[in-house]
Amino acid sequence: MNHLSENEKTVLYNLVKHPLFNNREISEKTGLKLSTVTACRRRLKEKEYFSTVRAPIASSIGCEIMSVAFAQFISTLSLDERLKLGAKLDIEHPDVFWMMSEPSQGMTIQFSKNYSDAKERIKKIEEIYAEHKYLGDQGITLLPFSLKLANIINFFDYKFLLKNLFNMKDEKMVSGFKGKDIKLSESEKKVYHVLIKYPELSDKDIADKIGASRFTVSRMREKFEGKIMSTVNIPDMKKLGIKVVALIHMRFNLTTPLKTRKEIADNLLEQGATFLLLEHVNCLAIIPFENFDGYRAWMNSFSEKYRGYDIMVEEPKILLFSVSESIFSKKHIYAPLVKKALNIQ
Repeated sequence: MNHLSENEKTVLYNLVKHPLFNNREISEKTGLKLSTVTACRRRLKEKEYFSTVRAPIASSIGCEIMSVAFAQFISTLSLDERLKLGAKLDIEHPDVFWMMSEPSQGMTIQFSKNYSDAKERIKKIEEIYAEHKYLGDQGITLLPFSLKLANIINFFDYKFLLKNLFNMKDEKMVSGFKGKDIKLSESEKKVYHVLIKYPELSDKDIADKIGASRFTVSRMREKFEGKIMSTVNIPDMKKLGIKVVALIHMRFNLTTPLKTRKEIADNLLEQGATFLLLEHVNCLAIIPFENFDGYRAWMNSFSEKYRGYDIMVEEPKILLFSVSESIFSKKHIYAPLVKKALNIQ
């Protein structure tokens, strides 16, 4: 991050905050010259500071469950050996779209058609790891959430994190991940799948790939965006100088007021949560930190603020991952899920 100029920080922040903006719109928004925006964007892309992702709004394509699974492992195998052992049920499984692993722990996020599908994958991989005596007594923790009932406050929108990292002065921001049901024709399913699979390609390149007109692809993309698909620009955490990622699961008492639950969720978002979900008594967040000291300072402040309120059933469950020691085996790979959910041949 230290290698970014102020103009590059401004452009990256706005690329993340306004992923659908072209260079001229970013220029008008920031007051930077068009040539400056164009040059900064090109450099950021060449140095792989960000990548473009199109995420399906899974509830709109027949998925009912989003689940997060995590486990701590007995380090008798190398990380590479463990990943190979569970590859068919993790890396190669169409439902899993995000996966982060360290030698001693790991987590995955997946969309599923129903709870049975989500549970079945975990049961099978648990059996494989247990057979090789690689799991502790607690096994794999599965946290399933109903997409109908859950409030996905932030789905990998990094603008809150960048606002803090870059000390951006900006208005109060909102986020969300809700879609609309759209009945898709067979040709629309095909275009939708390719849009998800190749988010970096232009409409013309996608049209050439599937033998359609650019106008058709552009029209369908505009129809899908914000309803069954969300385009985001994802920064590279290592290049941003992020050292620690915290997975935090909180369970509130039933008597905890909804206002308090939302206040805590807002606190997590303001800290820079890149993933945040609130469902009834559960709150789940993924928060990157520049270093462990930053995490510890925030955690102490958070604990001090809410200590004595008796708002949680138990202490929050927290897993800390070292970014430098982790492997991101899957980073926003959604095309296999879309192909499966829509039964695309």
